[in-house]
Amino acid sequence: MLGTLYAEAGKYEDAAQAFSTSVHQGAHFQNALYASTYAAQRRFNEASTVLAKGKASGTGSFDIIDSAFPIAVAVDQGDWLQAHKLLNGTRAKADALGPRIVGRYVGMALSLSALDGTPAAVQVVAIKDYVAKAEKTLVLADPVDRHELRFQVAFAAYLAAHAGDVDLAKRALATAGPASNTDMPILDNLLDVAQAEIDRVSGKPEESLAILKPLVNGSELYITHVELLDAYAGAHDLATALTEAQWLSAHRGRAYFEVNAQFMLEPFNTAESDLALLRAAELSNALGNKLDAQKSLAAFMRAWPRAQDLPWLAPRLRGAKLVTEAH
Repeated sequence: MLGTLYAEAGKYEDAAQAFSTSVHQGAHFQNALYASTYAAQRRFNEASTVLAKGKASGTGSFDIIDSAFPIAVAVDQGDWLQAHKLLNGTRAKADALGPRIVGRYVGMALSLSALDGTPAAVQVVAIKDYVAKAEKTLVLADPVDRHELRFQVAFAAYLAAHAGDVDLAKRALATAGPASNTDMPILDNLLDVAQAEIDRVSGKPEESLAILKPLVNGSELYITHVELLDAYAGAHDLATALTEAQWLSAHRGRAYFEVNAQFMLEPFNTAESDLALLRAAELSNALGNKLDAQKSLAAFMRAWPRAQDLPWLAPRLRGAKLVTEAH
């Protein structure tokens, strides 16, 4: 627990020491959290070594939770082909574990589709099916399943709005909500982010910001800052949008260690921590700071050295003429 808290705060040396002490005192885990300490620093070989020493519990519903980590690592290196391969394998395992767990990994796949150039119309069809299945499952769900299912539907509301279907987003938000009358801050945070995205894509970024700003207290979900970046950009406040992009790329411990709904958002978060470098380059470029733009782009290209080979990303790089400027 101490190692996790240190790593989420970006204190990686202290985290590694705490995890190492735990292991030497006889603890045996899958090591996904320990390995994440190195992945957050882009020390992927060390992360793989630590993960290989881990020990599964043998309980399928528990062990599958850590499947998010290798998917996130693949995305974090720009290897989307491997990420989708690993995710497909995880979804196949989830089929035997019930609709709540299946929904977790279908939602994870939908989150990557929101980033990888999948056409919006294709996304909407998949999200609509996802929401319809969740609505049926929620009718008979027990309290534990119900909480995670509501989180999944709240995320679907965000994704639907992001794909441009505000009506579907509102339907999903109504299914997931209202805000909890018990202490469920993670769910409530995501409900607010979904509403903020509905407002943003409806041409009301200032209303989106009014929802988001009060959420920032140090415990907010990582996706809150993704939405803040988009909302500030939508409000033409490029300087503050750049600050949010820098926050996302700097807080990689948060991206990896945030539990949310059993790490459902981990691959999405890590992808956003990388794409934030590209956004920072674009925003710096728009603000007239070519040197900072080149530095941010160089950092992005180090993170994803084959970015120009990704069909959905190459036009963006060429269109901004950032690759030529950086080299």
